[in-house]
Amino acid sequence: MNNPYLLFALRISILYFVFGLLWMVVSTYLLRSLVGNEQQLMQFYAYNSLAFVGITGVLLYLLLRRYLQVRDLDEKKLRESEDKYRTVFETTGSATMIIEENAIISMVNTEFEKLFGYSRDELEGEKSLIEFVAQEDVERIKEHHWKRMIDPDSVPRSFEAMLIDKQGKVKNIVMIVAMIPRTKKRVVSVWDITERKQLENALKQQHDHLDELVKERTAELQQEITERKRAEQELKYRFEFEKLITTISTKFINLAPNDIDSGIKNALGEIGRFAGMDRCYVILFSDKGTKLNDIYEWCADGIDPQVERLRGTSTYKFPWWMEKLRRLENIVCFRVLDLPPEANAEKEILLAQSVKSVVSVPLIYGKSMLGFLGFHAVRSEKNWPDEIFALLKIVGEIVVNALEHKRAQQTLAKSEERYRGMVDLSPEAIAVLSEGKIVFVNNAAAKLIGLNSPAEMIGKPLLDYMHPDSRKIANEQAWRALEKGSTEPFIEMQCLRSDGTARDVEAAVVPLTLSGEKAVQVIVRDITERKVLAQEMARLDRLNLIGEMAAGIAHEVRNPMTTVRGFLQLFRGKKQFAESIEYLDLMIRELDMANAIITEYLALSKNKPVNLKMQNLNAIIEALFPLIQADAALSGKYAQIELGDIPDLLLDKKEINQLMLNFVRNGLEAMSAGGGLTIRTYQDDGAVVLSVQDQGKGIEPEVLDKLGTPFFTTKESGTGLGMAVCYSIAARHNATINVQTSPQGTTFYVRFNCA
Repeated sequence: MNNPYLLFALRISILYFVFGLLWMVVSTYLLRSLVGNEQQLMQFYAYNSLAFVGITGVLLYLLLRRYLQVRDLDEKKLRESEDKYRTVFETTGSATMIIEENAIISMVNTEFEKLFGYSRDELEGEKSLIEFVAQEDVERIKEHHWKRMIDPDSVPRSFEAMLIDKQGKVKNIVMIVAMIPRTKKRVVSVWDITERKQLENALKQQHDHLDELVKERTAELQQEITERKRAEQELKYRFEFEKLITTISTKFINLAPNDIDSGIKNALGEIGRFAGMDRCYVILFSDKGTKLNDIYEWCADGIDPQVERLRGTSTYKFPWWMEKLRRLENIVCFRVLDLPPEANAEKEILLAQSVKSVVSVPLIYGKSMLGFLGFHAVRSEKNWPDEIFALLKIVGEIVVNALEHKRAQQTLAKSEERYRGMVDLSPEAIAVLSEGKIVFVNNAAAKLIGLNSPAEMIGKPLLDYMHPDSRKIANEQAWRALEKGSTEPFIEMQCLRSDGTARDVEAAVVPLTLSGEKAVQVIVRDITERKVLAQEMARLDRLNLIGEMAAGIAHEVRNPMTTVRGFLQLFRGKKQFAESIEYLDLMIRELDMANAIITEYLALSKNKPVNLKMQNLNAIIEALFPLIQADAALSGKYAQIELGDIPDLLLDKKEINQLMLNFVRNGLEAMSAGGGLTIRTYQDDGAVVLSVQDQGKGIEPEVLDKLGTPFFTTKESGTGLGMAVCYSIAARHNATINVQTSPQGTTFYVRFNCA
């Protein structure tokens, strides 16, 4: 008896019986011993019965309460166990059900629903296992079911049966049944072996048919047995044949282009061993089909290779062979000695290689014949079955496709190499993006960003190298190119170098396909120098225009001024103007100042004659330095020079003095007392550089943009021509002026070309 509740009830009944029996015996004995009166004895019997009922009631209550507590605990554990079991039940991977003692299905998993086409609601608690069983298996399943309830080991745990799904389709099933401990429930796992049974039945029918033929035709017994063995051998051969083809195909699918040649040789070895051949070969023609170009060969142990003897051989040496191949015919010769007279040349070549039998098939790709594939029998003559031709044809197609794949990959690699070479040599920065990330970038791009190698940019988003103000423009440009599939023209934006500085660039985007996926090629030009040059040219053009205007009007202005100044000096010597001498001197000074402005104005002209001589810039600075020191000392500042070793240059000493003094005086005026001015000369990248560095407060950005503009000044008494003159002098010396400024001071750089 396995039911714990029935066992509990039985224990209570036995206990109740024993306790009642003991109570009656003991209480009767005591009462008869202690009470002599029969009437009192009857009263005590009544009290005794009431006491028995009361005590046993209390005992039953305590026992039932304990039972209920234990049952609640068991039910809680059972629920937890059921939750765990259902998880395992659902993820077991096989169709599984739980059946009750009466064979009703109480639970199924998803795989069971899929296998039989019923929903869980249609099965659980609704259908019996017996309803699924085919008629011929019903009695056997019932017998197993009831026997397993009595003795689980009396019937097999695993057995086959035929079950019927919702559509009425009969399925061959393997069932594995296990009892759930302490219950009458069973777990049944189900596997569909219908296809396997069909195959087994087909084989069984075939064997049955052969056995029947043996019985019916006793006289032909040996022949029938031979036929059966032959059929089995053919079946085995066919299986091995298909397995070989599948293996070779799979290997070629996964081969890299560089491994194609070794793959062909390995494939020849496999089909040679399978077919029992002495030699297998693939021979490819040259581009014009006039020579045996590439030869792949496998030879069995003890068979001499013929690769070196055949490579480079002219196809004109075996015309009969070539004619049959051109007509796309297979060449089959079970006995080389039986070749026709017109194949004497081929016979001679084959016999020289000790070939006794030969078979070859043409290798075709599209409308072109690339070569041929074949077998040689050297040790003995061979009479090949028809399957060999199918094998050669299939392997030939695999080899041709592999060779064409190799050729295409090599062509692609060469194309990519040429493209990469062109891109690497391009002066423009070029990057290829896939999903917004850089998959290829050239040296020019790495140089633009300030990196040592393009590899540092691979795998990173291009937007990481764009200025924050330009990222939206760059992203929209790439998106338009991808969506429209057309080239996006150059747009100006800014990129960020690795040191955090910005460069002005213009970028164009070209859509392309990369490994079957959409990608874009970004072409970037650095236009920073071009913009600076354009600004410089515009500034010089303005200076030249002003200089030409000054040269044109200077004569017309100076003549009247000279006349006026002469008369003012004449009036100054007359007595009647003695009281106005102060005003006359003021007028003369103002005329002299105007004349000085005109002189500076004339210095802006690009056509101003210069007296260029080979001399050393350091010598000019050293000669001028005492004057610079004196100017600095007067204003409570100091000046110093750091002169490097530099070559002589073509210089106009007067103009260089003027340029130096303009820079020095601007620097001194920009500093407070105690500040220092440093003049340096050095060589940099084939140029001589003059730098003038002050310790002032720097130049405001809005002022920096207007440096060199005539008549622009921040000084109360300035003319606004000093910096304009400096730029004109630099231009006449084929030099450039650059400025670096910060709150710690400003440095002017003048670069003189040595050439």
